[in-house]
Amino acid sequence: MAELTFEDLLNDPWSKRMIDDLEEKFGSPLPENLQLWILETTGSANMREEQQSRWIDSSVALTEKLVHGKPDPAEYSLFWIRLYGLLHELYPAMQSQRGIWEASFMKPIAGALDSLQSKFTEKELIFIRFFRHSHVHIRVDAWRHSIKKRKDETFSVKPPSLPNGLTIAREILEENDWDQQKTARLFAERILPAMQHLKRVYDRVKSEG
Repeated sequence: MAELTFEDLLNDPWSKRMIDDLEEKFGSPLPENLQLWILETTGSANMREEQQSRWIDSSVALTEKLVHGKPDPAEYSLFWIRLYGLLHELYPAMQSQRGIWEASFMKPIAGALDSLQSKFTEKELIFIRFFRHSHVHIRVDAWRHSIKKRKDETFSVKPPSLPNGLTIAREILEENDWDQQKTARLFAERILPAMQHLKRVYDRVKSEG
């Protein structure tokens, strides 16, 4: 398969639209670092528009099912994974390139993600991270220090990535009678309007492309 080039992107409506928007602000042709960013974004499976679109669609459908339907146990687990993807993967990616997003047609999507993120406290965002990890890893050691022995017989100590994760998880679950499904439903009820808004905005941006 031939390597994707910047010229190839000019034939893709989604990419071409972003390039046109960015050229209005940063000039034409775009600086090399912006061209590289667009190429890497388009070539990355995690950042492709199709992947994001599917993720948002399935996240909204799942949230609606938790609120109005009868989800099975596996769907409660999937809810935390989908929510984590939006809040801890897509949202930080947008934040790291916020100037580009807001200079392009993706600005409304950035606003919708801001709205979704604002529904949670810092403690709840940690809870979402912790619960996502607990549903995708058989062992969760994010609140523990890890020790690794080096070849020279010395040791390196890595601090925990979520030092207070277990404590926060216990606090929030205790507030909800230690009922994990009830906790998921309460989170889903709170964010459903923001999730539906995100989907509407994303679908509109896609259709205008």
